[in-house]
This record gives sequence, C-alpha cells and structure tokens, in this order.
Amino acid sequence: LVTKRGTNEFRGSARFYRTDDSFFGGFMEQEIPVFVQPDDILAPEQESFVGNSINQINEYGFEAGGPVVRDRLWFWGAFGTNDIRNRTGGDFFEDVQNDDTVLENSAFKLNWQIVEPNSFVASWNNGDKKKFGRDAGPTRPQPTTWNQRGPTAIYKFEDTHILNSAFFLTGNYSKVDGGFSLSCLACQAAGSLAVAPETLWDANGVWQNSFQDGRSSRPSDEWKLSGSYFFNTGASSSHELKFGARLRQFDAQSPFHWPGRDVFHVDQALVGTEPFGLVVELRGENPLITQSYSSAWVLDNLTFGKWTINAGLRYDLQDGSNEPFEI
Repeated sequence: LVTKRGTNEFRGSARFYRTDDSFFGGFMEQEIPVFVQPDDILAPEQESFVGNSINQINEYGFEAGGPVVRDRLWFWGAFGTNDIRNRTGGDFFEDVQNDDTVLENSAFKLNWQIVEPNSFVASWNNGDKKKFGRDAGPTRPQPTTWNQRGPTAIYKFEDTHILNSAFFLTGNYSKVDGGFSLSCLACQAAGSLAVAPETLWDANGVWQNSFQDGRSSRPSDEWKLSGSYFFNTGASSSHELKFGARLRQFDAQSPFHWPGRDVFHVDQALVGTEPFGLVVELRGENPLITQSYSSAWVLDNLTFGKWTINAGLRYDLQDGSNEPFEI
C-alpha cells in the first residue's frame, strides 16, 4: 500500500458526495423497473419481476498529516465511508427488500527519522465491509439474508538503515488480520434443537425461516529482510548486489452452521414431476488450514561498457496442511 505521509507542514482535506433517488425535486427520480418475462422464466404463478434500484449513496471522509517533532517525527491519518443503499428485486412491489452496504476505511502512518542513517515507518490500515441484507432477492426473503462484517486490518513496521554509501538494509514485519462474518437474521429462532422446527426450503425453491451463518478467519504474518550492496570490479565494471529472505505464514478456517445442529428439511422440492420430502444432515465444520511460504534470493546486476547482465539464484518453498479437528 502506498499512502501519503506527514511533512513539516500541517495539511488536510475533507470531502462529501451524495447521490439520492429523489434529488432535483423528483425530476430525475429513479423508477422501480418492472420486467414481465415469459412464463418459463418466472416462478410458478409469478406474473412480473421487480428489478434492483439505487436508493441512496453517500461518500465522505477526511485526511490530515503534519509534524509531531519537526524534522524528526511525522504522522498522517485518514478515514472514509461509502454508504450504499439498494432496493433488491422481488415478485411484486411489496416484495422489494433492502440490501445496504457500508464500507469504512481507516489509515494511520508514522514516519520517524531515528538518527540520520536510520528511518522507521509504522502504518495501520483497516477496511470494514458492513452489509445489511446480503443476498436478498426472490429466493432469499429478509429473514434468510445475512448481516456481514468484514474488518480486515493491515499492520506494517519497517526499518531501513544505511550502513555506508554502498550498503543498506531493510527489515519489516507485516500482519493481515483478515476475515469476515455472515450472520443470518433469523438463525437464533431455531436455537439448539436437534432438527430445525420448520422447513427451510419450500417447493418453489425459496428459502424460508432461516439460513446458515458463520465466519471465516484468514490471518497472515510476514517477516522480510532485504539489502543492497554496490561495488566495482575493475575500472569499467559495477555491481549492484541484491539479497534477502522472506517468511510468510497463513491460516484459514471457515466454520458455517445451519440452525438445528446442521439438520434441516427440504419440503416437497420438485424434481421433474415427482415431489418428495428430504432431510439434510451436514458436518458443519472444516479443518484449520495452515500454509507457509519461505524464500531467499541473491541477484547481481552487473554493468560494464554497453552491457548489462542480471544473474542470480532464488529458493522458494511452499508448504501447507489440513489440521485435525473434532465435531
């Protein structure tokens, strides 16, 4: 990520944008479109379909930066929000549902000139996706939709030291605290019953009463050390030697559950012309996945006369496993 940074002068800005379906006295108001499709496309007894439409969009934020200690320590920070409000389609006008999204992004950066040959940078970026009524539509009425949270924070610490005019080193550590959650609006209704009390999927292919919910955790850590060394061999040959090593570790786990201990009913689902009743039993868990990536490299950029030659070696190893778990 490349962002602004603070300087010896305080600077900042702010913004606000708005798009609304009823601006200009309704002259440019967006109508709710109704599409009439052939009978073989619509659901049984469905005569029309209401399409998606935009209700309102707001975007606002600010950024600012300046010195903490002049010529030594500087800061910069920013915050922004996108508030997006939609109406999703359904069978008729009364079936139109809300599908709203809020995107929040924050950033903070600190630059520190510790001593003349050494500089340090610390940064934090956080993005959160808040969605209310995700997947709303003709087959997912409001009680079966998700409320989503997806805060992902990125931390980075980097130090660069210039040992002399020909040799410098950079080391950094970064962490991505990734993941999200999908919470069904009606998942609490089934409680901890052995079997969901009511049908979740009806004969028309529409989910009812509840839906699955869960979360996904995806953190990663990275350590990296790199450097460059400049030297000459002879009067006309120069070298830029680059070298480094990197280690990245990544975990992922996404447990999702259906209400009623992952047992639910499919009521009279139509397959061909024969209706049937079905009970679905799912495991509802998955293993912790761990992965690691390690690498090391050395590269020489050799220049002599009109020739430039790049030669080097690189080592990479990727490994991963599915860890054991209990259900």
